[in-house]
Amino acid sequence: MFDRMFAACAVLAAAVTLTACGGNDSNEGSASSGKTGGADDVQAVAQEKIKEFMTLPEKFPGGTTPYNPGTGKAGALVTGFGAAPSVDAARWAVDAFHAMGWQSGPPVDGKFSPTVQAAFMDRAVQDKLDGVVLVGVDVNNLAASVERAAAAGVRITCIVCTSGEKWKGKVVDVTPDWLKTGQIAAWRTLANSGSDDKVVTFHAEEFAAVRLRTKGVTDTIKQNCEKCTLDVVKMTAGDLSKPGPPQWVAYLASHPEGTVNNVIGMYDDQSMIITRTALQSGREFLVGGYDGSVPNLTAMSEGKPPIDFSVAHPFHYEAWAAADAIARWTAGEPVPDDLDNMPNLLVTKDNVQELLGGPEGDYYPTPKGDWQGEFKKLWGKS
Repeated sequence: MFDRMFAACAVLAAAVTLTACGGNDSNEGSASSGKTGGADDVQAVAQEKIKEFMTLPEKFPGGTTPYNPGTGKAGALVTGFGAAPSVDAARWAVDAFHAMGWQSGPPVDGKFSPTVQAAFMDRAVQDKLDGVVLVGVDVNNLAASVERAAAAGVRITCIVCTSGEKWKGKVVDVTPDWLKTGQIAAWRTLANSGSDDKVVTFHAEEFAAVRLRTKGVTDTIKQNCEKCTLDVVKMTAGDLSKPGPPQWVAYLASHPEGTVNNVIGMYDDQSMIITRTALQSGREFLVGGYDGSVPNLTAMSEGKPPIDFSVAHPFHYEAWAAADAIARWTAGEPVPDDLDNMPNLLVTKDNVQELLGGPEGDYYPTPKGDWQGEFKKLWGKS
């Protein structure tokens, strides 16, 4: 009993509780308009808004001009092998390098450790790699090694990243708009519960994408629903591999039935973990997350465990676009614009079948048609 009370107190110190209140009528990004008053209005506006988030654009950002990628050597680094979609993306980037005629070894595990990741970047210089695809790595946490690699001529692209203005010309992000991603998740919870929305989300300060998603959730709830509540449970990267996780177990102990109805995981793997932990405690919530991982999509389709949504982005396409950007860069071609504005797709039980059952890798959103064949045409490989 003492341990349970201690854990509850600890998580209360780590959770920031925000009661949403009125503010200005605008928010960053196109997902933020539509502030309203009563419960029915909030839910009705949200249910209308999420329709636009469930449709992909016709065109994805990327290169359109043919060129000769030549030959080169590249590597792929994953923030940690515990993040399954990131492992997939790194593997697909390696496939893209091979398809264009470059050499690349298998993806490397960054072990969620800036020290391990920095060592990889230093080896990239020693091995005279032409390019490196990073997946989920925050270059600001290993700035010195990334600077050394860039100075040595290593072209660096980063999937699931927001590197920042200071890395322009040194690091190219291939990623969606993370602020909008968080806004989409918030609108989904408002569509579920209207002004009775009682949301808890998770936050790890180490990840730029997570910081922006948290801001997107927080701002959207705050500016569109006066009565809604939001708890932000803080974690560290080191907590992500722990069962439970402990902060969630303690949160459940300190928040009785009726105080939470929507939960947003930090990413889909965590959403699955927190759903199972809640079920083991006799609790059930509407749980969503980010990335569009297959187990979560399958759960949406089957209704077990009760996963409500995921905000997916085109991991497979991003991997090929990241490899293509390195090859264009190396060949002296312009790097495509807008690679840091990849499309998001809100996935629920209503559209999940559009992603399930397709070719390997196309369970993430992809352009219509033979998009890999289009890359190969641009490279002169088909």
